[in-house]
Amino acid sequence: MTDFLLELRSEEIPARMQAGARAELEKLFRHEMDAAGVAMGEVTVWSTPRRLALIARGLPTETQAVSEEAKGPPVGAPDQAVDGFCRKNNVSRDQLEVRDVKGRETYFAVIDTPGRAVRDVLAEAIPAIIRDFAWPKSMRWGAASISTESMRWVRPLSGIVALLGDEVVECEVHGVTSGAVTLGHRFHHSGDVTIGNADDYAVKLRAAYVIVDHEERAALIREGAAKVASEAGLSLVEDEGLVVENAGLTEWPIPLLGRFEEDFLTVPPETIQLTA
Repeated sequence: MTDFLLELRSEEIPARMQAGARAELEKLFRHEMDAAGVAMGEVTVWSTPRRLALIARGLPTETQAVSEEAKGPPVGAPDQAVDGFCRKNNVSRDQLEVRDVKGRETYFAVIDTPGRAVRDVLAEAIPAIIRDFAWPKSMRWGAASISTESMRWVRPLSGIVALLGDEVVECEVHGVTSGAVTLGHRFHHSGDVTIGNADDYAVKLRAAYVIVDHEERAALIREGAAKVASEAGLSLVEDEGLVVENAGLTEWPIPLLGRFEEDFLTVPPETIQLTA
């Protein structure tokens, strides 16, 4: 068993879209794995303004071989019916088995599907997930955008990290090739960040001033705002929606205390709270 990491990096994802994007990524990933017969353990999905990340635990190295049976027409049925049954199940006539069903000889097809390397399954799943991703609003970009058939994403897709264990899952989407390299904070860190595996992903990005866990960023904002307000002898007007929005706007949140001139505060409190 091994763990899988997927990071989809792009230009800024609107804060209001990130919760839905996390749910969509997990849904599409589970669908692809279920369709391929890949069992897995816990799935964790994170988001920041510049990336969506998914970690799936306990993936096998290969899918299990599967043997299925399909009941066909009776012996003596018209050739069209028998040939159609063969085409549907991708077998030839000489591969059909004849069995007795309630005293009547009947054709059966036995379809053996060999196991596949999970790395190959993932290499096909990643482009499918990106292609099928449903954003409330999306865009095309680059030279390919002149075609209505070109890929759409919330903002231009710029990087894909795909690691099964410590090995890259190779794929290419809209000119973006998967690898093990990502970027840290836009301003606080320069240069590439090379990820080794799913376990060191969050650690290495934290060293590059990116907190990938959106819930941790929200907690830092919530607790930090309360702390600076208390230290200044002020009462914090709690607004969970504002906390979530700000967690979706920054990868390294640091709550600070600011002040307005008193003359500018002679407006309804709701106006100050919504525009501050």
